[in-house]
Amino acid sequence: MSLEEQIIWGKLTGKYPIYYTDGEVPPVQQTTQINQVTVEKIEQGVDSQQIEQHFVELDRYLRKMDTNRENYAFRHIYSCRAIIGKFIVFGKRVVRKCLKWYIEPICNQQTEFNNAVTPAIGRLCQLQRASLERIQYQTEKLKSVENIEIQHTTYITQLQQEQSGMTQQLDVLQQEQSGMTQQLDVLQQEQSGMTQQLDKLQQKQSDFSGQISLLEQEKQALKTQIQEVTSLLDEQNQNYATAKSQMEQQQQSMQQQMNEMLQQLCEAREQLQELREQGAFAEVVSNEQVMKKSTAQSGEDMISEYIARVLGKKLEDVTYLDLGANHAKLYSNTYHFYQKGVRGVLVEANPALIGELKFYRSGDVILNRCIASTSGETVDFYVLNGDGLSTPDKEGAEAAIRENPVLKIEQVVPVKTITVDEILDTYFDKTPTIVNLDIEGEEMNILNSIDFNKHRPLIMIIETIPYRKHLVVGLKNQEIVDFMASKNYIEYAFTGINSIFLDKEQIAEVLE
Repeated sequence: MSLEEQIIWGKLTGKYPIYYTDGEVPPVQQTTQINQVTVEKIEQGVDSQQIEQHFVELDRYLRKMDTNRENYAFRHIYSCRAIIGKFIVFGKRVVRKCLKWYIEPICNQQTEFNNAVTPAIGRLCQLQRASLERIQYQTEKLKSVENIEIQHTTYITQLQQEQSGMTQQLDVLQQEQSGMTQQLDVLQQEQSGMTQQLDKLQQKQSDFSGQISLLEQEKQALKTQIQEVTSLLDEQNQNYATAKSQMEQQQQSMQQQMNEMLQQLCEAREQLQELREQGAFAEVVSNEQVMKKSTAQSGEDMISEYIARVLGKKLEDVTYLDLGANHAKLYSNTYHFYQKGVRGVLVEANPALIGELKFYRSGDVILNRCIASTSGETVDFYVLNGDGLSTPDKEGAEAAIRENPVLKIEQVVPVKTITVDEILDTYFDKTPTIVNLDIEGEEMNILNSIDFNKHRPLIMIIETIPYRKHLVVGLKNQEIVDFMASKNYIEYAFTGINSIFLDKEQIAEVLE
């Protein structure tokens, strides 16, 4: 294990302490405490405002991590001694110059590690927060179902009480009927000629019989209502069991999705670590590029934004098509627009990069296809260990290897082809504002397949230099420039890597 890896591992495991100001808790430890407290609060039914406070505190620490995640080897050297101060400063600068080859890679590696960890923790916190909100919603829904069950139970109890009251009334009437029958027997034994009174009593008895019949009917109706309520209660119990089962299934599905997303994140981090270990793109990354606001390799996105702004294009009206998207952020000519809310289509033939694109560019349409002059065919795609050098052109891949023997073909994967016109007709209502083309040696074939009479993007960014492992000067592909001129496009800028072409027709309409 190298010294850099030992230092990083020691910081992760706590072997080497990280110093903070008095009373400040390390962000990772504080995040763990917040997660544990949040789970305990949820199990005990704590107010959601307290949970929100924990997330606010966690967000504050994440911002602090994001602010301090860049680490540089350069430190200002000075001395307070009047006489020998200059010699001390000179000696320190000599020591720093001698150790720069050893210290600076460690600082750069630490900075890359911080740049990967900080957004990953932020995304995990967002996923955890969304899960907690979903759990709270399901809990409230369960409580509402339980309240309905309690209301039905109360209603059944009331019906049972009413039935008991009706039964008591029926007993009283039966007792009254028994008393009247006794009086009738007494009157019959007396035989005092009170025939009229006897008829009245018989009529009263008939009235009482009618009331008893009515009471029997009401009793039967009450039984029917009780059966209906019981049936309704059984149905509610079944609905409650079904809702509970669905909620459990949703929770399991959410947990499975979180596990899959975490697995994809781990795979992406492993792939990034492999590329770092292989050194395929370490030699082209510098501190100046990391500090850029631009995410493109040579500021192509800043130039494109300036053109759109000067020509009066609003960001909500801008769309893009990235042919050969490669990484989601690194050296991307379109990620700057994605950060500002612009959306479009990304086409990448290397299946190993699709997971990263879907994770960081989930708002875009991601196509795992190889751009060609015909659609629906299956071609061999040569994946090289060098960043952004994979190509469907075997001769181009072999030429890159001859130029840089460190490169090699890691694997050959079959990929289906698709034309640019088919993408434009299928995924765009109108021609996109920006088209970025970086297909390692296949640019002219792709340009010849585009119908410029039907589709005319305002800005086209095309790589116009061949691959070299050193700085390329004076080798711009003039064939591409001449072809674009024949299609009434003018070369607005050349960044040393890409040429930026503008549509003369659209520029003329704006200037008029």
